[in-house]
Amino acid sequence: MGFDGSEHSKKALKKAEKIATQNQSHLIIVNVYRELVTRQFSIEMLEKAKKTISDTVSAEITSSRNTNVDNELVEIAEKNGVDLIIVGSRGMGEAASLLLGSVSHEVAINAPVDVLIVRN
Repeated sequence: MGFDGSEHSKKALKKAEKIATQNQSHLIIVNVYRELVTRQFSIEMLEKAKKTISDTVSAEITSSRNTNVDNELVEIAEKNGVDLIIVGSRGMGEAASLLLGSVSHEVAINAPVDVLIVRN
């Protein structure tokens, strides 16, 4: 599931936790960061996010630097053989998405598996 620290991604994380619990499945929390963010910041954010979910959920974090967030999320999903990608409807780049298109939209178009877009 894609996580960027936004309120939309926090809500998506809760939905992912619920689905993982119901299906006794493994959860991968992913942050794809761009140039202005450090890897350390990305990992710390993911670790905080992981601490908010139940200990009964098997979860891991993955941090990756790439300017093409949607493609990187899809690539990580493919490499890990996931069944479902979960993303928030808007993330930290809300203003840019109005001009360029949202990450969630691009993931939904390009993903080889089902995509759940969690609305706020």
